[in-house]
Amino acid sequence: SGMDVLYSVRMQPHLAAMKVMILTARPNIIPEVEALGIDCWLSKPVMPADFRAMVRRVLAAPPR
Repeated sequence: SGMDVLYSVRMQPHLAAMKVMILTARPNIIPEVEALGIDCWLSKPVMPADFRAMVRRVLAAPPR
């Protein structure tokens, strides 16, 4: 699952600072993945303009 991948990424020191964006059809999982350190999320279906704005926001944010 995506949550397993996110957990694995966060446990590896050389990947721990990597920015993570989540696209989900299950917004009820957001509190759980926020605890693992996501940078932002969008609920599906995703509008292209919303996705672009999310990417810009994450890339403009300071490093973790």
